[in-house]
Amino acid sequence: MMSSVNLDDNDDTYASGQEPNEENSAISHAVITWKADSRVFSINYSINGGFKCLTRDTDMNIIKGPARADRENVAEKNVFSVSEKPSNKMRLPIAMMPSGSLLAGFQVLTEEGKEDKHEIILFEKNGLRHGQIELPSFSGHLPIVKKLRFNSDTTFLAALIDFKGDRTVDNSIPPQQIIILHRSNYHWFIKRSIDLVENSEIVDFKWMQNKKNQMMIVDQSANFSFYDFQFVYQTSSDLSYRDFDNLSYTVNIDYTKALITPFKKVVIPPPLAEKEIQLIEIPQTVCFYKNNLFLVFKSKVGFLNCETGDLQYLDFEYKGIAKSALFVESDSLSDGISGVLIVDTCVHNKKKDTLIELMLKEVDGKLSILKTHHQTSNKVYSW
Repeated sequence: MMSSVNLDDNDDTYASGQEPNEENSAISHAVITWKADSRVFSINYSINGGFKCLTRDTDMNIIKGPARADRENVAEKNVFSVSEKPSNKMRLPIAMMPSGSLLAGFQVLTEEGKEDKHEIILFEKNGLRHGQIELPSFSGHLPIVKKLRFNSDTTFLAALIDFKGDRTVDNSIPPQQIIILHRSNYHWFIKRSIDLVENSEIVDFKWMQNKKNQMMIVDQSANFSFYDFQFVYQTSSDLSYRDFDNLSYTVNIDYTKALITPFKKVVIPPPLAEKEIQLIEIPQTVCFYKNNLFLVFKSKVGFLNCETGDLQYLDFEYKGIAKSALFVESDSLSDGISGVLIVDTCVHNKKKDTLIELMLKEVDGKLSILKTHHQTSNKVYSW
């Protein structure tokens, strides 16, 4: 059986500032996304000077709700919706939550005399806006979203982002990467970024159906990579409650911000926190040592004093992807060692894992590295 309808439902509306012409009326770009049960789908397409997104069921009926004029546009009587008229702010990629409750898209806001805003927008099936996620700049470059994907239980939203410019000419342009967002208390946190080594471009990515937190990535070199994401909750205290000076700090990572709260002093729900510490990049993993926090970045290791907010970078660099970190504190180690930081790392598309051990000594709140040890295994771990 085949059904055929007019994609734009014979609508003659145009984006703001656009005049009717033959070139605008032709559809040149379109993306389709489906609800998990395949009963509803949405099409985002370019027409009449902008992008428009309509959601239909399998009987080709358009899903629309009661039109409500947005407060900012009452004078123009425009509806704050991506299904009522084409939007010249919206761009191509969209993704529907598997439940079908919301869709995600990408828009660029330009205003004379101000810096552009790049946002991931959320809207209902009838097109009415439901919120937005403002994307930060990466090393001074605003990201352009190429693809969006929700995992099967909508725990994560992944976005493939790229940047304008030629990297062979300007090496300050960040590499193409995938950012992982997680929702908590109606706020979306940027939890992780993935970029491939050896200048390999990402061709496509997809969340697995049988493992909801596993992602598969395909690069230009025809390599398949699998990433497993897990929630790790840590506090600075243990279950013994012997250390009364320990304030039970917890940390929430949001892009290059570490949101820190001492639970023994105050309980603040995310995205709020007692302290907000600005970092150089998204940390790959973290672990606590007393009232201090180790932050493992892509090539460096940071040591953050949660009470003062002072951040120290250890005199050490590595290459690879940090999967997890653990600090083992001991008073019985020789040579005045305060403890050992163990970092489990791997290299993209290499069947090897490396355990990095940093033997550390603390003097006046500062850490110094006394010894380092690397142990490489040929075992292939899931990460």
